Amino acid sequence: MTSDFAFSMDGTYEAPAIMVDDAVVFPEMEVSMTVHEPRSAAAAAQAFREHNLVVLIPSLRVDSAVGAIGTLVLLRRTEPSPSAGAQTIWKGLWRVKINGVLAENPYVRVRFSRAEEVRDVHSVSTELMKAVFDQIDEFTEIVPGIPQEIVSFLKNIESPGKLSDLCAYSPFFTRSERLDLLRTLDPEERLKKVHDLFEKQLRALTKMGKTSTIMECQTCMDLADKAFEAGPSTGAKVAREFLEHLTKEHPDELLGIIAERYGPAFMRRRALK
Repeated sequence: MTSDFAFSMDGTYEAPAIMVDDAVVFPEMEVSMTVHEPRSAAAAAQAFREHNLVVLIPSLRVDSAVGAIGTLVLLRRTEPSPSAGAQTIWKGLWRVKINGVLAENPYVRVRFSRAEEVRDVHSVSTELMKAVFDQIDEFTEIVPGIPQEIVSFLKNIESPGKLSDLCAYSPFFTRSERLDLLRTLDPEERLKKVHDLFEKQLRALTKMGKTSTIMECQTCMDLADKAFEAGPSTGAKVAREFLEHLTKEHPDELLGIIAERYGPAFMRRRALK
């Protein structure tokens, strides 16, 4: 962070803010985001005029910003998006606590302080870290195609806080789970939550391998045949029924298919830059 970044005597700072509900950014992570909303675009433009710093607040409601935990990010690059708006690259820096909203137009501007995180102690490897490393190995066996460079990078991390933040980009985690991890300021507690989430998904994937698969399900086969034999309009309706059946009766296998097909690309794009 630049030394001339403005701050007050009480240890708080101020910067433009972007309200988002579709992304949770963690410290040290670099992610790509498309900015469409006018106030968000104005905040990004203002950040470029100041220190290239902006606060990402994981909510669309300005009235809920005070007290929220967000992320101070460095705006690395922005360029026009083919679908309008701007394609931006963000580098996460700090967890921050929003102390107040200074302005709402033409962009949101907030006063904030660095979140009071428990110190993230570097170590060769704690028992909890070793357990998470073992889980990562299990995922590589169950879900083909996870880039080896990502696995190696994760297994060379030496602190629980950083490991939990980087693991938070697993395609298996929901937005609400990532948001909970962002708000968890104790590194060991945060990594324990990652471990528990990983364990839940590994159990689901293991169970999926022992139960009737989509290819073995007669209802799946019947709906698939019906969709292929129907015309375009009717086929689309049957296809929706097929997806609803998959979501209800085969959610774990469906998640595994999505993770196998899109997980590696998702992790490569959002976890390592």
